[in-house]
Amino acid sequence: MQIPTRKIGIGYSGSLRGALPSSKADHVVRVESALERSLCLLLEFDPRVRYFCEQPVTIPYHPPGGSRGVRHYTPDFLIQYEDEVQAVLAEVKYQSELDAKAAELAPKFDAARHYAAEQGWAFRVFTEADILATPLLGNARLLLRFRTAPVPSCHTTALLDLLTRAQKSTPQDLITAGAYFTGAQPEELLPHCWHLLSCGRIGGDLTAAPLAMNTPLWSL
Repeated sequence: MQIPTRKIGIGYSGSLRGALPSSKADHVVRVESALERSLCLLLEFDPRVRYFCEQPVTIPYHPPGGSRGVRHYTPDFLIQYEDEVQAVLAEVKYQSELDAKAAELAPKFDAARHYAAEQGWAFRVFTEADILATPLLGNARLLLRFRTAPVPSCHTTALLDLLTRAQKSTPQDLITAGAYFTGAQPEELLPHCWHLLSCGRIGGDLTAAPLAMNTPLWSL
């Protein structure tokens, strides 16, 4: 499926548009608002999500009022979850925009639901209530900073080996043990711990609470 390219400018909310590198989308995902970027972060770090892409399809629809013209609507994302056969065609909107443009959006959303049903998909509208009120978002923002950070491979290997032997640990215990075996200071090793977690090389629950030094970690 060819992914359309979005131009970067100013979105409805007044926020700058931009792009987010993604391992699950296999390309740089272009976003049109801060809320879209936040959803992308959630999708990127949510272990339930296998794949997502932006602007997957453009759907024709007839506007209300008896107009004979055909217009087109492009939902924001297509999301495929690991444990569900059914994909989700998704739109991202602030609640204030949904309220202000209810009549304009209704035929677009009706067309999207019909199209999604034909494909065996679901259609869902995400608002700030779905996206911002979860510990996963704050954790994703933290881990994104460490995903591409340069870290000495010898330290990451040591932490991986220690966690493999222990099977379960916490950031505090892992970097303390790592300091003993590597000679590095514990605070030097913490970025390595977050890097491994951000890349999915070690496990941790990112959805329950903000990451802390006592967050449970496990070997994968």
